[in-house]
Amino acid sequence: MKPHNIHGLSSQIFLWFWSMLLLILAVVISLPSLDPRNTIPLPPKEQLYMKQHVSALLQGAPPDQAFDLQQALQVAGLMQVGSIYVRDKEGQVQSTTPPDKFVMRFMLEVDQLTSPMIGRDHDDAIAGPFLLEHNGHSYHVYFGLNVDNPYLFLVIQILDHPVLILLVAMLISTPLCLLLAMRLTRPIQQLQQSVSQIAAGELETRIPNLDRRDEIGQLADNVSHMVETLKLMIQKQKQLLSDISHELRSPLTRIQLAQALIRRKQGDSNELARIESEIGRLDKLIGDLLDLSRAQQHVEAPGHHQLADLLDPILDDALFEANQSGKQLRVPPLPDIALRMWPELLARALENPLRNALKYATSLIEVDWTSTDQYWIMTIRDDGAGVPAEQLALLFQPFYRVDDARNSQTGGTGLGLAIAAEAVRRHGGIITADHNDPHGLLITITLPLA
Repeated sequence: MKPHNIHGLSSQIFLWFWSMLLLILAVVISLPSLDPRNTIPLPPKEQLYMKQHVSALLQGAPPDQAFDLQQALQVAGLMQVGSIYVRDKEGQVQSTTPPDKFVMRFMLEVDQLTSPMIGRDHDDAIAGPFLLEHNGHSYHVYFGLNVDNPYLFLVIQILDHPVLILLVAMLISTPLCLLLAMRLTRPIQQLQQSVSQIAAGELETRIPNLDRRDEIGQLADNVSHMVETLKLMIQKQKQLLSDISHELRSPLTRIQLAQALIRRKQGDSNELARIESEIGRLDKLIGDLLDLSRAQQHVEAPGHHQLADLLDPILDDALFEANQSGKQLRVPPLPDIALRMWPELLARALENPLRNALKYATSLIEVDWTSTDQYWIMTIRDDGAGVPAEQLALLFQPFYRVDDARNSQTGGTGLGLAIAAEAVRRHGGIITADHNDPHGLLITITLPLA
């Protein structure tokens, strides 16, 4: 059994889930401690400041009378506080503004002179108590403060409504979930795009280096290794095809020489004619194999050439063959366009489909071409029997034959369209086969102008 990978997707998702859950739980638990209405110790600096106000009140109070807040304020003057509340031992309160429920509750709950506190309610705050001793009596003094905090009301609303706390948790978890989703899907999308290009035949496509140690990274590495193995196998196949073709040429030449010597000594016979026919077919097959090999292994740089110079001799030969076989070939005026090409290779790509059309057409072959800003498009139509729909995509495979009997009659090797497809691909174009209306075959060759 394969050991569990701590860097695997299952571990990542598991850890991500619990980390997010613990984070949300920590935020929800810590929210009550952030409640601005909580009573907290008054900072020492503020305590000193408030005690100065108490001293000012004490100095303003008449020494031989009971403490009177209004008289003390008249002498002490304006203080930098919102309200002042003075409570005696009996609970009687003197204040500059009538105390509300929040103030009364704070004075009842907070009465330790050694630990002045501060509490908040919306835009109001209260601090105290502070000791004021006057004329043998002790008083607790509280100071009301104005707190201008635009976010205070929002925080209080959230803490007072569980639904809002849930929304806060969702707000925290949403970007984390999106981050996890992007981490999982983005490399998969990159890999999918590369694999799609490889599936379309672009084996030079580079597999992205995801730099991951999970299953996605392993998949990318395996796909990259698979592509390299596939390219090596195809290269070996092409090399084997080329080697076989070259090796067959020497014995074939000797067979042709032996056949010529026998004819010279014994004269013509049906058997020699049959041998000559089979030698011709074998010679054509080897020639096509070599052409396919050269098309697959072209290494020299292409050059810019006029299409008219390339098409002119091909069309002249095709017109001659069409007249000899009693068929009609329609061609438009030669195009005035230059392409970046290997002339011999592209000539085979254009000539092979045209010769196929001449072979299998009943009476008419139509050649046409158009151009856009980016492409030159050539079409070849014939009015022959056509090809079954399920076999159209197979026409460009080496040695594929729609009808073996028909190919034996016409001398086909099943390599003509494969050579054309390889040559077109080397030029950065595409070649497709489709039905011609009402019957026959339509070959479309698309080549880039750049």
